[in-house]
Amino acid sequence: MAAGIVGRVDPKLTDAVVSALEQRPDEREGRLRDAVAMLLGLVMSAPREQRTDLAVVLYQRDLLTRTEARRLAGLTAWDFQRAAAARSVGSDYEIADLEQELQQSKALGLW
Repeated sequence: MAAGIVGRVDPKLTDAVVSALEQRPDEREGRLRDAVAMLLGLVMSAPREQRTDLAVVLYQRDLLTRTEARRLAGLTAWDFQRAAAARSVGSDYEIADLEQELQQSKALGLW
């Protein structure tokens, strides 16, 4: 899962994060933004299964919303729900969530 992604982390990324954290607060923001952009690029280039694992873990820990997690995984709402259930992560999906998904799908011309 995430260990597969971590194993591929470029040492330059680690150095960039450490260097950014060592900066004065007024200089830190730009450096952290660059490090996060590098990290996001790494995550998005990972195989879908690893992105799904990471997305489910971040969703389970309330670090991402369901929509953010499914987008990270590159899955539809229903496919993300199945992936989460397969990893024994419960659902808090409510009618309001379904209505929002339908509105978004209609706005994108998918429904």
